[in-house]
Amino acid sequence: MPLPLHIACCFQDNVEHLRQQVATLFQVFSNKDRPCRLHSRPLYSNHHDSYLDSLQNYDWILAPLASPKLQKLFANRLDTLISFESSSDLSCPQTGTDNTAIGNMAAHHLLHNRLPHYAYFGTPCAANTDRQNAFCNTLSQFDYKPFIYDPQASYPPTHEHHALIKQNRLPHLLDWIASLPKPIGLFCMDDIRASWCLEACLDLGLSVPNEVALLGVNDHQSLCNACHVPISSIVLPMTQIANHIVTQIDRILDGQAPEQQKFFPPIDITQRTSSDVLHSSNPLIHDALILMRNDLSLSVGDIVEKLQISRRSFELQFKKSIGHNPGQELRHLRMKRACKLLRETELNHNQVANHCGFASLASFATLFRKTYNETPGDYRQRLRRS
Repeated sequence: MPLPLHIACCFQDNVEHLRQQVATLFQVFSNKDRPCRLHSRPLYSNHHDSYLDSLQNYDWILAPLASPKLQKLFANRLDTLISFESSSDLSCPQTGTDNTAIGNMAAHHLLHNRLPHYAYFGTPCAANTDRQNAFCNTLSQFDYKPFIYDPQASYPPTHEHHALIKQNRLPHLLDWIASLPKPIGLFCMDDIRASWCLEACLDLGLSVPNEVALLGVNDHQSLCNACHVPISSIVLPMTQIANHIVTQIDRILDGQAPEQQKFFPPIDITQRTSSDVLHSSNPLIHDALILMRNDLSLSVGDIVEKLQISRRSFELQFKKSIGHNPGQELRHLRMKRACKLLRETELNHNQVANHCGFASLASFATLFRKTYNETPGDYRQRLRRS
């Protein structure tokens, strides 16, 4: 039995997804044949050479090295270092989440809500920049220009003594949210910041999700579910990242060249109350959307009968308001519900089909494969492996 490897996990204490990666790494390493000991070492901005000296006894270092300051700090340990973040200036292996894919997924999720306005909230770091740029670029393809939080800007004052401002946690956050047009879809770089925005919205008396639809990143379940309004969040591939890090260390120890860069796309979105809204300025279409969400077994014919409108007129108004026909919307809602049930429950495929309004298991399986290019069973197994 070889001696255990001692690995230092250096992460910024305020970066939630890195803390989750460390927790997942502990689990993955414990299941491997090669014995390892992981040690969490919080990394703060005021660390200098003395911090690196304290890491000399570790065999490997895992750290987020996007900033030049941190790259300089770890310059002499690049042969035994794996970075959680991407940088073209680094010669060590790099892995983590694909932040461009995260921004794209967030934009498409909020776009489906058909809101007239969109905004992005983050604080300076490499992940923030990549997520913000991808979010903005995707929205620009649909002629939207999102509002971006700027901590240096001045906004019309609202609550002078708000707790967040008194703590100097986020300058002008409350004023910025108050200044945004409503209704709006607000994408936050992670769940912690989404919870701050939710707190600000509640202090301002804003309805979430009807006036502000919120989306975070990391799917920190204890945080998202504990909020006054449960927060929707993008699920990150923590286990895939952890397994990749283990593989890279194994390759290097076995004398093989590691894969220089490998970034993994997000898995899915866990939709909770904070983004569960569909907006339409047309009252009739708004009512139709509510009917669809409340009963996925309804057909387009059932809906026009309830709304007492001709099918032709309804389809024309729906497409003008939403951008596609009502049949497409029903199929989209059924598929999203099916994914949620496959991901979060033990219902068999026939039960999932029934819950999602399908007349038969065959019609459900056919549409699922056509939509996602895999069977419901393959989808469920893939998520469980991840």
